[in-house]
Amino acid sequence: MHVTQTTIKGQVLIPAVMRKKYHLNKGSRVAVFDREGEIILKPIKENIVEYGHGLLKKGSPALKVLLKERRRDG
Repeated sequence: MHVTQTTIKGQVLIPAVMRKKYHLNKGSRVAVFDREGEIILKPIKENIVEYGHGLLKKGSPALKVLLKERRRDG
């Protein structure tokens, strides 16, 4: 369990470990539910094309791994 506080504007900080686990970045969308006295946040999966945009841009770790594997496989 993680404990966080709300800001004066009602914003809630999601702990970094959870943001990384659920791939939440600036601008990520989250659904908010009121269920039996609990507030539930659920990440909204974005369009797969938008999610992968820039994944293989020059210098990215993913691109380096891909190129290394392709060189190894010949």
